[in-house]
Amino acid sequence: MSRISRVPGDFAHSSVGKARLVNRGWQQFMMTHPECVIEDPLNQCTGGDGTIVETSGATVFTFADGHDGGSTVAIDGCVAFKPLEDAFGEVVNYGQPFTLRMVIELISISGDYGSGTNNTMPMIVCGIAQQFSDFDAAGASFLAIGYRLNCTGSEDIAVDADAIVVSRATSGSGQRTQDDTTGHDDHPIMSMKFICGPDLDADGNCYGSFVALQPVGGSDPFDALTNNPWYSQASMDNLGLNANQGTFTAGNSVKIFVAVTDKTASNGDSTPATVTFKVHYLVSAAPAWGGSGAV
Repeated sequence: MSRISRVPGDFAHSSVGKARLVNRGWQQFMMTHPECVIEDPLNQCTGGDGTIVETSGATVFTFADGHDGGSTVAIDGCVAFKPLEDAFGEVVNYGQPFTLRMVIELISISGDYGSGTNNTMPMIVCGIAQQFSDFDAAGASFLAIGYRLNCTGSEDIAVDADAIVVSRATSGSGQRTQDDTTGHDDHPIMSMKFICGPDLDADGNCYGSFVALQPVGGSDPFDALTNNPWYSQASMDNLGLNANQGTFTAGNSVKIFVAVTDKTASNGDSTPATVTFKVHYLVSAAPAWGGSGAV
């Protein structure tokens, strides 16, 4: 039953009849969620005999026993994506400003991984996209941040993990990966924020930027990444990305995604790696906010 709004200043009673909140605070991204579409063009998991199990409260991802690979682009492997919804369950689109916070937590890795023929070298990223099919298409619009895992042998999952940013190529066709190859030992948590709007161009298109944070240990456990300047309060300009890479078209819904990819190929002679991790997200969107500034 609707009630008169008690929100201060809500003279138009714009919240009357609003559905109750359905997304309260942080949510966990599950690759096997019914709303998710999964694409795996290299047959690295679901396209082969790999598995994704999420009954334990974490994502347990096992690579297929033999698959294609050889790509440094983390969205070329197994990608799960779904529409991004606001607190009322409404789909967010690129014609409205929004802020999306995401966190990747690395938990464990097993099997044959790291350096060595046919061993798995996983990449795990999350981010936003515009398309809902052919995720790895040359003209696809997306922005993602995450890890390239370089641990080997019996090393912990977070040993020598590179931070990577994946986006469209500068020409607007194809993909581009930028990374910090110095490695960040014992940093199992990556926190990031994707910001779109409120400034829109004349056609209503929204421009994206992001801030990426990661624990560094010591007295400042959540300092910004500072080995490269673009990790600290990074924006598209700081990264040297142009409008071809950072523009999302108004009217298209926002897709949130997680991608897990093996940097190398496997012929099945090694034990497939299993990576366990969690991804959480929090969204704030304002449909009536933003614009060109014109009255």
